[in-house]
Amino acid sequence: MLASANITLERLLRFDALLCTGMGLLLLLAGGPLGELFGLPVALLRAIGVGLLPWALVVWRLARGYEAAPLRAWIVIVGNAVWGLASGVLLLRGWFDPSTPGALFIALQALAVAALAFAQARAIARSHDVRQPTIT
Repeated sequence: MLASANITLERLLRFDALLCTGMGLLLLLAGGPLGELFGLPVALLRAIGVGLLPWALVVWRLARGYEAAPLRAWIVIVGNAVWGLASGVLLLRGWFDPSTPGALFIALQALAVAALAFAQARAIARSHDVRQPTIT
């Protein structure tokens, strides 16, 4: 069970890194049209895109060595949870006035990132759920 839980967490971290890379490139390269569609500032979308690319690299590298330092995996998990929460707050506080597609995009990506954080937390918890053998 320990090996399969570790594989699952590694795969989730790699999947996270790939999603960050894809979203980062999309926001960076298509920030203009997406800004118009979503009713969000282009500079904000591009800045998020630029920030996601190095984060994706960090997450990818952490996926390889998280067994030696599980705290590193928790940094990603907490980062994802904070991102999901911050996205929801951004939408609810009205700091921006996104279009309907923009509000839907913010809400869906917030839910997706929060779900990913939850899945990663469950995987790391399972990977540390090792019971000592009993002698009978």
